[in-house]
Amino acid sequence: VGSSDLEDVLRACVGAKDYARGVQALRWAHQEEVPIGAQGYVLALRCCEGMEKPLGALAILLMLLRAEPEMAAEVAKPFLTTLTTMGFLPRLTYEVTQLFIDTTAPVVTPVPASFMEALLEHLLETRNCILAVPLRRPMLLAHPEKVQLNSKVGELMARCMT
Repeated sequence: VGSSDLEDVLRACVGAKDYARGVQALRWAHQEEVPIGAQGYVLALRCCEGMEKPLGALAILLMLLRAEPEMAAEVAKPFLTTLTTMGFLPRLTYEVTQLFIDTTAPVVTPVPASFMEALLEHLLETRNCILAVPLRRPMLLAHPEKVQLNSKVGELMARCMT
């Protein structure tokens, strides 16, 4: 079973509005270490939207940030949009802050600068800069193993603070 097979299953679940089965398929794939692919994650997000389960969408994005952070950056936009629509943007920023300060959570690779750029740009676009305030200090003090920073992240954070 490959990522294209999983995408076919997820696409069929979304088409049939069998959202619970789509989420089950994603869980199974994750457990069995089947490659999921960016499109698979976005289709699983559609299942969470269909079930009106913002916690599911949040859980998928956090799972991605821990396991495949570069892919999380790749699919950040639809997740950020959905979480904003469902009122879960504050919870997301809280959870991301926890990734920076939790010393017990295993992090395979750091949260990529590209994800932080997408998150901060989204906060600016949606006029939710207040949510960047609790992120700032933990992000800047975080060990490099936890988060990548670059000049664009710094610039976006500064714009959020003004």
